Amino acid sequence: MTATGSGVAVIGAGSWGTTLAIQIARGAGAVRLWGRDASLVSTMQATRENPRYLPGIALSAGVRATTDHAEALRGADLVLVAVPSHFVRATLGPMVRAVPPGAAVLSATKGFEPGTALRMSELLAEL
Repeated sequence: MTATGSGVAVIGAGSWGTTLAIQIARGAGAVRLWGRDASLVSTMQATRENPRYLPGIALSAGVRATTDHAEALRGADLVLVAVPSHFVRATLGPMVRAVPPGAAVLSATKGFEPGTALRMSELLAEL
């Protein structure tokens, strides 16, 4: 991770991903937070909060929300995955080519993949 924290990407703008992005930005500086819902991401950019999942909680100054996975992952030294287990494969599948070589991928997702019973670490290694 770079000294400014600009190499951190959080995938998943729900309550858990947003909370992690806020906390990381408080300590590391800049975090790119990827969300699939363009309307929510636009609102987060405009209001500097996630009103659907964390109403009243301000985003740290260093959090930049985006729906563009290439933008979120560009230059990332650390990719933190915070999407529900049943969406990990569908969410990350189209993103894997954009993950920078050598980036650490860390799962903050609990549970197993439905249907395969893979742990998240196994699923991420497969992807």
